[in-house]
Amino acid sequence: MATKVPTKSGRGESATKRQAWVEARIAALPPKVADRSAVEDAVADALRVRSQRELADVRLLRVLYRLADERVSQRDIARLVDVSQPEVSRRLKRRELRPVDRGPREVILERAAGELTERQMLAELGDFALTHTRPGMDAALDGAATSGGSAKEVALAYRQGLLTEDEYEQIRLALA
Repeated sequence: MATKVPTKSGRGESATKRQAWVEARIAALPPKVADRSAVEDAVADALRVRSQRELADVRLLRVLYRLADERVSQRDIARLVDVSQPEVSRRLKRRELRPVDRGPREVILERAAGELTERQMLAELGDFALTHTRPGMDAALDGAATSGGSAKEVALAYRQGLLTEDEYEQIRLALA
């Protein structure tokens, strides 16, 4: 049985499963790296922080959209949420390119950030209508998917180390 490693959120996760992606990257480092376990820990922390940052960005977008829907001016939105007015403008212009609803990527990020357990993530991903189709020619160029989500989002999350191989296989088989 795999050992459990506590995360900052207090939840444990399988060390052998969670660190497989990290270990594969560490193995490619030159032999001069003295403390590989310290590097593994730092990379795992970086993945968690990256997920938290991306989640915060998605959630900020929703706040901006909500304020804009309430007819708050861009200048006032910028002042209220402490971002520049040009940044508010850029984000609001891209609204059509990004799904507003919670999608597979967000669920995966919540798991990577320690907000969901593996079981919760897999259950929630099972509720999405993931597609195998590629976005059309007029689709967003920034990777935005349909509101249901795409299998490509899941594959990308796996390649980025946000999903373990076992998790990816469970999701892939569920789509089949």
